[in-house]
Amino acid sequence: AYREDSTKRAFITITDDTGRPIAGAACTLDGSLTRASDSAGRVSFPVSAMPPGVHTIDVIATGYSPFRLTVVI
Repeated sequence: AYREDSTKRAFITITDDTGRPIAGAACTLDGSLTRASDSAGRVSFPVSAMPPGVHTIDVIATGYSPFRLTVVI
């Protein structure tokens, strides 16, 4: 799930295959900007780093195989 708020940050919720949030995941946007997901699986990136188009988020988390998400803005 993607949403943007008034702080000029884009929020994405990182979940597993069953929809459960993944806390503490290292999430790398477009191979360059890494942030950790919070206890609810949410990770935020500056909106300026996500202009309209296709973006990738590589996710690495304990207990999960690494995976890649595609986000279209």
